[in-house]
Amino acid sequence: MGAFGVVGGIGGMFIEKLGLAFIYRLTLLALSLAIAILTLPSTIAIYSSAIGFGITYILITGILIVWSTRLFSVAAVGVSLAFLSLGIGQSIGSAVAGELIVQSSYTMSFLLFALITFTGLLVPIRRSLAS
Repeated sequence: MGAFGVVGGIGGMFIEKLGLAFIYRLTLLALSLAIAILTLPSTIAIYSSAIGFGITYILITGILIVWSTRLFSVAAVGVSLAFLSLGIGQSIGSAVAGELIVQSSYTMSFLLFALITFTGLLVPIRRSLAS
């Protein structure tokens, strides 16, 4: 996962060429798919999921950083809040995920996580920030 995450690091180039809104939505679709295919009982699916997740997770992190610098007049505040939010989400998400897996199953849990990720497409992006 980590090695392929480097590919996600070139997200700035994609944002510049295709726009923040488009890349954000495309990345969320790919991230949702990467999470969902983890539920398939196949070695290829598992590795594909890890590769897809590595790339899209790093890319979405970069997108959030770019987005936050456009939202706040002091870029450092935006970046700090983006990383703080990611950290809080990872901490809470891990605990919730563990409990959900125990109470249901890996398959149901990861399909739910994919669906939750997919709902990020509903987040509106102001035109002034989108390009």
